[in-house]
Amino acid sequence: MHCPANRALSGDDSSWAGSAPTITVVCRDRSPLYADSIRPGALDALQMVDAFHLVNDLREVLEAFLVNQWPALQVAAEHMVQALIPPAGPVPALTGEV
Repeated sequence: MHCPANRALSGDDSSWAGSAPTITVVCRDRSPLYADSIRPGALDALQMVDAFHLVNDLREVLEAFLVNQWPALQVAAEHMVQALIPPAGPVPALTGEV
């Protein structure tokens, strides 16, 4: 049974789930409003976060982390560039001897 969010959160929150007592899994976002709306009508249902919201939450956390670490990342990149630049001066000739 598919239930639009606006119907689940309006009026009697559990009325939509009460009409289908065999609900075993509910896919939702991580909002506590949805959890509270689902619980009374589908007490034994497994509540799972959907893939969109899971990936979106991961993106938000990763973005905040990278913004916070930006200065350290710039320093690390500069060090890497310096490490990859060959030293100035003549290049030793290859003799073929090992």
